[in-house]
Amino acid sequence: MTFALPIFRRASSAGAMRQLMLFLAIMGPGIITQNVDNDAGGITTYSLAGAGFGYSLLWTMIPITIALYVVQEMAARLGAVTGHGLADLIRERYGVRTTILAMLALLLADFGNTMAEFSGLAAGGEIFGISKYIFVPIGAVAVWLLVVKGTFRVVERVFLTASLFYVSYIISGVFAHPDWGEVLRATVTPSFSFRTDYLLMLVGVVGTTIAPWMQFFLQSAVVEKRITVKEYGYTRTDVLIGSITSLSAACTTRSAAVGIPSDRSFPVDFGIRFCRTGTGTNRRALSTARSSVRKASGSVMERGARPSIPAVLAPLLCTTWSHATTRNAGS
Repeated sequence: MTFALPIFRRASSAGAMRQLMLFLAIMGPGIITQNVDNDAGGITTYSLAGAGFGYSLLWTMIPITIALYVVQEMAARLGAVTGHGLADLIRERYGVRTTILAMLALLLADFGNTMAEFSGLAAGGEIFGISKYIFVPIGAVAVWLLVVKGTFRVVERVFLTASLFYVSYIISGVFAHPDWGEVLRATVTPSFSFRTDYLLMLVGVVGTTIAPWMQFFLQSAVVEKRITVKEYGYTRTDVLIGSITSLSAACTTRSAAVGIPSDRSFPVDFGIRFCRTGTGTNRRALSTARSSVRKASGSVMERGARPSIPAVLAPLLCTTWSHATTRNAGS
């Protein structure tokens, strides 16, 4: 059994428009699943990889993205063929006990991921002068309302809209003016080291790109939309587009972060000031951040200008890590 990509087939104008409309109706699970994984934890990991190891880890995104596509395509295919979510299939094949263990492991992983998300929310808000004690509760209430009160269709539309914001990572990478020749060379030229910090970062990059929740969400979304084998070709296209956009965001974020100090001089020291006072009331901390961004990106921000999201998003997301890990260092 083969599944083609119908949206890429030759067709008449009317047929092409019909295929496009059908794709837009089915689109969502693949793009959402792979793009929203470029979250606070993911972008922080990519930023630290670029800041700490330069372009040397860029080559890993090719095999990681291929693995991501294969895993996501397999999950979507299982949903379309069986009409059941991944948890249901685990229970049917391996029993209730194994399913409970899998769900507990997923719960622990998701709990850690949720902590990282709210840490990123706090960091992002304080960069623009919004207290974490205000911004985080607002975000928590918004998520609660979306989960408890929202329907699947509403949640999908919100997530699709949110996926558009991930374009800012790509814009940040362009504004950083990396050496594109070196970026391309490093992307296709593998290099490897057995240093402990290198191996840990490699594991982190793999883990943040292919997360366990993705398979459960994608397969359930395919089942929820009642996508069958007949329409699966469009879902496969959806997964492919999601993989490509996720790869683009990850690579440009790493490239943008090259040149940012990865030692305590930038992320930790700035994070200490950040956690103590917040950049909204500490102009010196904001000035330090701006100076670091100018050094890394070739003066992408005008002196004295307000920080714009596309210009500083990828470099300053290093402070998400600082916010989460340096509270004790600053006390």
